[in-house]
Amino acid sequence: MISIALILIVSMTLFNGFQTSSNGISEPANIIILAKTKITIPMDGVNNFEGENAGEVSCDLPRNGPDIKVSLSVNASGFEVSEIPDIIFTLKDRSKPFKFTISIPYNTTKNGEYLVLVSGKWNEVNTTVGGDFYPVSCILIVPQHYSMNLTEPEKITMRAGNSKNVRIEMNNTGNGADRPRIEISNLESLIERGWEIQLSMDKCSHPPGKVKIYSLNFKVPHDEKPGRYHIELLIISSQAEAIGDLSYRIESSIEIEVLNNYGDELILSAIIVIPIGLILLLSVSLVIIIRRIRR
Repeated sequence: MISIALILIVSMTLFNGFQTSSNGISEPANIIILAKTKITIPMDGVNNFEGENAGEVSCDLPRNGPDIKVSLSVNASGFEVSEIPDIIFTLKDRSKPFKFTISIPYNTTKNGEYLVLVSGKWNEVNTTVGGDFYPVSCILIVPQHYSMNLTEPEKITMRAGNSKNVRIEMNNTGNGADRPRIEISNLESLIERGWEIQLSMDKCSHPPGKVKIYSLNFKVPHDEKPGRYHIELLIISSQAEAIGDLSYRIESSIEIEVLNNYGDELILSAIIVIPIGLILLLSVSLVIIIRRIRR
């Protein structure tokens, strides 16, 4: 019984220390361990960001065996990853560290969780004997960032009493779909002055990298004084607002230069010109009558 137990212990020890390849050659028991199970990348839509993970690779070499070269590769669901240099194991080595960096461009249209898979191969130096590591994985988290680029006319010149339709282009430069909302900050004050303003809003989802057109219609009151006025726009991310993030807002302004109304100018001209005309007409008529009397 003691002999049988001893045989079992020895057999289990050998099994734990070595694996057997398909060609029957004993291979080292190789293990990859990652330091992080999750990598979260901060995103702001302005800077490129990087996320780093580290780990250890273990190799239990057979006694008096040759050196082992380990090559690791990382698949980060299409994101760019730094190259991991080859690792050489000698008999005195049991584990060695490694690290890799995942780069996320500022203008990515991706967000969410992505699988990062680390796999490896080992080879005896100067021979063709080798095998594969059992792959390990972690999760890459790319949070959604909110960014809108607004294009609107910088200045509009028009006369009081006229209407105008303004085309506003909004480009979703974030990395996820959004439902932006446009508000007119000074709407109440303009309405009190008699302005009429209507803004068309598309409440559908706005995909990343796409441009949508919004229409702003307004009419300047007939009796508005000449001068410069502004329509103040505030763009709010509904997606960010829904999760309690009120930090992302865009402020923009459309300048409107209001000129004198044509009607007012015509009335003023009539007030001045008509009396003068009547006076001239009367003068001419009087001259003609006097000449006829003298004859």
